[in-house]
Order: sequence, then C-alpha cells, then structure tokens
Amino acid sequence: QPSITQCPPQTKNCISSSNIKDITKYSPPWSYSTSTEEAFKALKNSISSDQNLRITSSYLPSPSSPLSPLDSSPPYITASASRAFKDQDNLTFLFKPSDNLILFTTKEDNDDTKVPDFGAQRTRLINLRKASGFEEMGRGVGSADVAGKKESFGTQLKSFYGIQTGKGWEDIYED
Repeated sequence: QPSITQCPPQTKNCISSSNIKDITKYSPPWSYSTSTEEAFKALKNSISSDQNLRITSSYLPSPSSPLSPLDSSPPYITASASRAFKDQDNLTFLFKPSDNLILFTTKEDNDDTKVPDFGAQRTRLINLRKASGFEEMGRGVGSADVAGKKESFGTQLKSFYGIQTGKGWEDIYED
C-alpha cells in the first residue's frame, strides 16, 4: 500500500500534501463531494486522458466490502509522468473516504540533477484537480462549517494533522 510522505529537504522537485512545514513543497489535500468511488473514477479518468501520464497501480475496494481500517487498504492510485530530458515523476494519490479527501505526493524519480522543474509538477496537480472536479481542502467543497461559521484553512489543517488537540500548552508539556 502506498503512503504519502513529506518531501526530503534536499529535493527540489517534489510536492506533497504532507509537507506542511515547507510551503514551497506543499499543496493542500483535495476535497470531493461525491462518493469515493465516483471521485476515484474521476481522478483515474483525468490521469488516463493525459498523454504524459500513465497509471502504474490502483486499488479501490469493492462496494460490497465496506472500508475498514482493520481489514482493508484505503483506495489509491499511483502514476508516472514523463518529462523532457528523460526525467520521470512519480505521483501517488491516497483517498481518505472518512473525510472525503485525497492526499498526494509527486516527486521526480531521479532528483540528482538538482535542476528545478519550473513548476511542472504543481501545474500538473492543478490541472488534474480541476479536470477531476475537486477543490483544495478549505476552499469550497468540504469546507468545515461549525455552528454556521466557516473555519479557517489553518484551523482545518491543524485539526486534520492532529496538531490541534484541544489541550492547553501546559497539558502538552506535562505529557
């Protein structure tokens, strides 16, 4: 099962929804308002329709077996993208059905060149998100609405990654 990891500090050509401490390598997770199956199909179709992308693996549990953290992997899609100069990017998309979110990472297969990709990966992600009909977490679809009040993107991000525990700072330092 693929996982979404942070970009290593030394890499130039990497973007991840887990890279919250380095804004240059961060992009917010995507939210969707359809079923996970429909969102999975939309992303898979968007990837398949791009001539520079190739799906390398994917997994979607059958609808008859509900998602369970104990016995099933979450849905995912991995793909590769070709670029100029024989470079290749690897993309991983991991679905979180309980939150209607898609986490992702995209990185150059061989980042030894130390040559920037001039925004190619970020542009590809934006195009895939728009073609699939998804929104960035905190904007539009799936925005947190607590007691009629929209929560800020920062509050959602802290909550999503478990940073916002609800404890006071004294309780955290005493743990």
